Amino acid sequence: MLIEDAKRKQEQLRNILRELARENKDENELKRYIQILKSLYSDHFRHRYADIFPIVVEWSNDTQYSTEFFNSNFDGIYKLAEKRYIENEAEYTNLYESLTKLRDHINLEIGRYNYYHERELEQAKDSSQSVDQKTLLSKVNNAIQGLNKAERKMDSVQKELIAVLGIFAAIVFTFAGGIGVLGNALSSVSSVPACKTVFFILVCGFVLINTVFMLLYVVSRIIERSIMSPCESDNCNCSCKNKKGKPKCWFLRRIRKRLPYVFWMNVLLLALMAADAVVWKLL
Repeated sequence: MLIEDAKRKQEQLRNILRELARENKDENELKRYIQILKSLYSDHFRHRYADIFPIVVEWSNDTQYSTEFFNSNFDGIYKLAEKRYIENEAEYTNLYESLTKLRDHINLEIGRYNYYHERELEQAKDSSQSVDQKTLLSKVNNAIQGLNKAERKMDSVQKELIAVLGIFAAIVFTFAGGIGVLGNALSSVSSVPACKTVFFILVCGFVLINTVFMLLYVVSRIIERSIMSPCESDNCNCSCKNKKGKPKCWFLRRIRKRLPYVFWMNVLLLALMAADAVVWKLL
């Protein structure tokens, strides 16, 4: 068979298969198609197996075609060819064998397409479920993080409230007591030497300042907040060790570096008390 004739018959067969899948045919139309197919498969024509799958895909993607229509029409044609083959009509022998192969090839491709199509649907479904699960897990994690953040913020607010109340109580308690002591000291100024009164006032200031600081330090430990100045180097905290494994600076130097306001206030008060004591002794 010439190549051009083979191509023409292949295209004719594809058109016949499309027509059979478009609508149900009556018996007269089926007889007409069987005559066309008998003529088509003459002269040793063999359909190409590779052409079957694209036709099956076309049926599935186009709503005007239906495999149910095709199966119904092709079964009618096949039964007519089988009947005449059984009746020993020699001219239908080649057609019957060719239709048998064609039916097997088409059913095989339909089954293969349905199998892969179902797999694609399952994979798409699994992918969609996976995406939904990931989205749900992401939302749950975000909600948990939000709750944890809110919980930490509530704890922080509670600690800050405790700090404010503690500072207020410390200041009120300390200054109330200090003012009472100073009031008693000042009431007796006329009968006590001035140097002694000043010295007593400086001692009260020294006690008040250090008492307030101790109260603030206790509050800072409760709320886990530091009242010390931040370090800009290792020397600030005396973390450098000497050969014996001890800090190079002693505790007064550490206080000067980490609590300069407390250190210098105490130095000033002690210096004033020492000067007042010297003046007191000289007078």
